[in-house]
Amino acid sequence: MAATRILSIVGGKNSGKTTLAVALSAEYVRRGKRVMTIKHASHPATVDTPGTDSYRHFHEGRAERVLIASPDVRVLFERSPDDQDPVALAQRYLDGADIVLVEGFTSSPLPKIEVFRT
Repeated sequence: MAATRILSIVGGKNSGKTTLAVALSAEYVRRGKRVMTIKHASHPATVDTPGTDSYRHFHEGRAERVLIASPDVRVLFERSPDDQDPVALAQRYLDGADIVLVEGFTSSPLPKIEVFRT
């Protein structure tokens, strides 16, 4: 995957990064492109609820990877070192994308759109 197919959207908190990323994604999809996104978070993501089966597999079972497979959505929980390289993440998880939109990763050498809110 060429780095030129990855675009980072950066800006301050509540500046509209997600709004722009979603709008760009929807427009590229409308134009027939395979769009994939990466959302950077500065804190561990809380995406599972204590007590659910998936939570128990990952946290109590200490599995390296847990894949939740439902009819419409798949979610992968994975233990890994802090890999903060969006290009490496895209290569590992987002094969086949025409464009990868990245929200955040301010210090990466990717082309960026910076969002400002007055």
